[in-house]
Amino acid sequence: MINGVTSPYTLNSLDPNTFYDFYVQTNCGTEQNPFAWPHTFKTLCAVAETPFTEDFEAAVFFPACWSGTTTSPRWLRSTDCSGYGVGTASAIANFYGISSSNPFDLITFEFDASGLNSPQLKFDYAYATFSGELDEMDIYTSTDAGATWNLLLEMPGGETGILNTGGVVTDFFTPLETEWATQTLQLPEGTNMIKFTATSAYGNNLYLDNVIVQALPVPENLSVQNETVSGENCYNATQTITVAGGETTFLVEATGSATFIAGQNILFMPGTTVLAGGYLHGYIAPSGPFCGEAANTMVTKTVEAVEETPAIQSGEFFTVYPNPTNDKFYLELDPSYRDANIIVNIYGMVGGLVQKEQLTGNNRYEFSLSEKNTGVYFIRVMAGDRIDTKKVIKK
Repeated sequence: MINGVTSPYTLNSLDPNTFYDFYVQTNCGTEQNPFAWPHTFKTLCAVAETPFTEDFEAAVFFPACWSGTTTSPRWLRSTDCSGYGVGTASAIANFYGISSSNPFDLITFEFDASGLNSPQLKFDYAYATFSGELDEMDIYTSTDAGATWNLLLEMPGGETGILNTGGVVTDFFTPLETEWATQTLQLPEGTNMIKFTATSAYGNNLYLDNVIVQALPVPENLSVQNETVSGENCYNATQTITVAGGETTFLVEATGSATFIAGQNILFMPGTTVLAGGYLHGYIAPSGPFCGEAANTMVTKTVEAVEETPAIQSGEFFTVYPNPTNDKFYLELDPSYRDANIIVNIYGMVGGLVQKEQLTGNNRYEFSLSEKNTGVYFIRVMAGDRIDTKKVIKK
């Protein structure tokens, strides 16, 4: 019981996607009225983590935290079939029983895909036309939790549209295991909701199943040829990466950074070139992490003074010390770069990009390797038109 509240009242620490009942009692000093009958409300859903899969196997439709059109025509749950015959259910747009209509929607919950490497949407579908009707399903994405939508893919039906997997069927269409198809789409940066919009032309049924948001899968083998890297690129494969070779090339420009992560082999063939100031790093990681997987960052802080500062040699614009080190090291810039915009990338031999920092306002910075493995770390510093890389050894 909560006493002494005024209207409006904010109640915190409630569980997401949960129904709550509340009672209200007025207090007029010496007289208290009975509790009013309960009122019910439901809290909003929390932003979901990724990757996720929705297979429509749960009996409740819409699935938890999904939404969409709630009046007829609308998406429904079907237990007549499931994607490729695996499972027991799918979502259905019953075009067979819906005359030409306004579009109706099936919408995912809000999700956060920022931690995925090249997030993509994958789903299974099956559809047949009745006698050539152009039913349709369109895929939309949103970057503002459904406030606005952008068309990602139009999927027209009819006899020749990309939606058609079952041909022409004049009975109620229920797909065989072989009459399913899979669509995979790269999601625009910042996507946090997806909408499936169905439009009936009084044709035949559309089924949707196994909706997945995931990272771009790591290929088994990868060939990287005829590419020029001027920014930061990462390439990975669970077995072998082959770079350039034959009449092909691979070039890392002075501003470029290329990282290669393979489970077994990396083959840098003739035609692989790194210009002065560019950075190329390859390492073997049978179990990952691969591109886009989060790495622990190092603790960093600015310092104003340290002892035994080595002199910056002619032609250099920064130095790192002590080297080797048991724990921390310092990065010192030429004083003329004190107020420059400094970008520092730190790479490990077996951990890819360990840390990236944008710094300004000092010419000395401290970094810690206390929780890192022993080995070699590469410190790449960019300041205006100056780029250089040095290594630090942790003992």
